[in-house]
Amino acid sequence: MQSNQTPRDERAAKRAITKDNADTKAELERVKDEVQQLKLACEGKNAEVADLKQILEGKEATDQGLRVCRGCDNQFSSAGRRLPRALNCGHTLCQSCVWSQAVINVRSNGDHDKKVHTCIVCNRITLLPLDCEEAGSAAKNYAILSYIDN
Repeated sequence: MQSNQTPRDERAAKRAITKDNADTKAELERVKDEVQQLKLACEGKNAEVADLKQILEGKEATDQGLRVCRGCDNQFSSAGRRLPRALNCGHTLCQSCVWSQAVINVRSNGDHDKKVHTCIVCNRITLLPLDCEEAGSAAKNYAILSYIDN
């Protein structure tokens, strides 16, 4: 069976097919570039998500660190032996740790009027009264108290 097309028509049809192929190839390259850009954007977003997860994990660790005494790893409470007490250096321990680790300060003349607490974090000294109920003892850490009450 013979084609009814002339050689001229056949050349025109081939040119049209060739042009269509070129257009399709160009469209394919454009789509490939777009896919590559989307992959890069996705990788960037994945990196952002990973960074945010690390930040969140750090905040959770900080949150837990604010609720726990560094001396005994027990949770602070708003009353009693686990009340957060701020030392002169700024670190905070529970009342139980502050008083159990304090030693009586003996003056050179043999008198003793204070207890001495050496911070377990920075080794700075806080002077405390002999009686924990006495005024002037290590101050309550109200920032942590408000934090643990929420």
